[in-house]
Amino acid sequence: MKTRIIHTKIWDDDWFQSLNPNSQRLLLYLLTCQDVNICGIFELSDRKIEFHTRLSDERLQEAKKGLAPKILFYNGWIYIKNVDKYNSYKGLRNDSARVNELLKVPTEVIEYIRGIDTSMDTSIYTALNTNTNLNHNLNTNDEKVSKEFLDNVRKQITEKLKVSK
Repeated sequence: MKTRIIHTKIWDDDWFQSLNPNSQRLLLYLLTCQDVNICGIFELSDRKIEFHTRLSDERLQEAKKGLAPKILFYNGWIYIKNVDKYNSYKGLRNDSARVNELLKVPTEVIEYIRGIDTSMDTSIYTALNTNTNLNHNLNTNDEKVSKEFLDNVRKQITEKLKVSK
């Protein structure tokens, strides 16, 4: 079972307070639904959102507009821009889980998001950066995730995203 923590300070956040009630409901749903993952890019149909939030299609579309640009919607995929701000999960296993989730995202979706959010390379793809906690944690006693595995994953992401170093 996935666990998410919602900081109570969200209710005092100016941006959150400026949202209409449907956008607030949608945001809280997206942060806590079963489909959300550690990388913040996940597939979720409008039909499922409508069912769980009890928003009509018209209200859902309006609520989505209210969440832009902090949350992007593209062809049934959702990107929560500041997901790392809300995830305080640290460590090698979490870094490798984030990378594994990223590998499941179609290149078309990644390219769309990168076209809109130019900060994406530093905020989400930290596993590609050689100065990250990922490399620091390779010196730990975690036998389940090897340096070779993570190097291979890094290589796959680099190839998939065509990132030049």
